[in-house]
Amino acid sequence: MSSRFLALCLAIAAAACGGSSGGGPSQDPVPSPTPVGPPSMTITPAGVSPQVLHAFDEKETITFINGDVRPHDMRSDPHPAHTDCPALSVGSMMPGDRREIPGPTLPGFTLCYYHDELDPTNNAYRGVVVTH
Repeated sequence: MSSRFLALCLAIAAAACGGSSGGGPSQDPVPSPTPVGPPSMTITPAGVSPQVLHAFDEKETITFINGDVRPHDMRSDPHPAHTDCPALSVGSMMPGDRREIPGPTLPGFTLCYYHDELDPTNNAYRGVVVTH
């Protein structure tokens, strides 16, 4: 529950401030809420990137890319029911696979959490899609 609260706080801060600023290198995992292209999430050996993905328009597609050397099975929270945002349950992905799902269809500000079903407690393979 605390990781969800942290993700929510980071998403709200990014939406309110437009991203991180200040001196030194940025270590803020929240991308700017300004659309810069179709939203995509890449699975790497280190985890999902970005962990907070902003989606603005139902005409957009959200792309999941398995850039890791092993399979992953991305599913909506909660584990094991997968009922919060079923569209995020893209299923089993072999290395190199890409899956596209429709953009957000929920009105307003919504948080859709997902995880890797093959490693559901590993926070590196958990993320959230923030719809605006």
